Amino acid sequence: MKTTKSKLPAFQFYVKDWLTDPELSSCSPTARALWIDFLCVAWQMDRPGTMATNGRPWTTDRIAKTLRGDNARNKKAIKELLEKGVMLQDEQGAYFSARMVRDGDIIAKRRIAGSKGGLTRASKSQAKSKQKSSKASDVACDLLAKSGKQNLPPPSSTANNKPKASAFALSPDRRSGKPNPIWDWIVDRFYPSGISPSDRTKIGKVVRDLRAKGATPDEMERRSKIYRKVWPAMTLTAHALEKHWDTVIEEERNGNGTADRRGSQDVTRIRKKRKT
Repeated sequence: MKTTKSKLPAFQFYVKDWLTDPELSSCSPTARALWIDFLCVAWQMDRPGTMATNGRPWTTDRIAKTLRGDNARNKKAIKELLEKGVMLQDEQGAYFSARMVRDGDIIAKRRIAGSKGGLTRASKSQAKSKQKSSKASDVACDLLAKSGKQNLPPPSSTANNKPKASAFALSPDRRSGKPNPIWDWIVDRFYPSGISPSDRTKIGKVVRDLRAKGATPDEMERRSKIYRKVWPAMTLTAHALEKHWDTVIEEERNGNGTADRRGSQDVTRIRKKRKT
């Protein structure tokens, strides 16, 4: 969803989440402090909650320099927040807060609904005025017809004034409306800026493959965290999670951090597999 920069001076702060969220509570004091500054800066972005300007994601180095504190320490804190799943990264590589993005989208939708509501009231008022005018004209024509003046045009037909239904309104929704937790989890984590028709096709394929593997949102969240620990140099995407669904568990059994020691060799091996 495309939104405009937030003009609100404040955003909602969920105290209970801050105090009780297990992932956030497991972060270091430095990472938690940086997270607050991150939220404040992200709220001022073109789309509140997503660190991107004019559609271009902010780099880790730019974020670290913008937030207060030591640059190297901030980079380390950003990496920690990503590994714990507190800070997320979308398909374009933009860092974001899922809760803030949802809140910003709700505000934008309410603004649009409010403006449409005003237009609807104005349209209804105009329609009532036209209807009264039409009725008065019909009555006048009837009276004149009874008095013998038959050369007047026939009364206006209100049937021809009915607005035609939009073809888009008659088109069926591409989504069935049934709960789809796997789809919702993927869109929430990887597509905070909205999805295009091509994205919808890709997501549908990933959802079908994950459902065949017995995936659930909780298990997807758990394996996402393992993925980030095993391959910190690689961007986590929905397709990558599905492709390495079993591999991440094998790496966990071998011991967390095993792939970290392999470093760039492991990243190169996986990228070669993707090309083939």
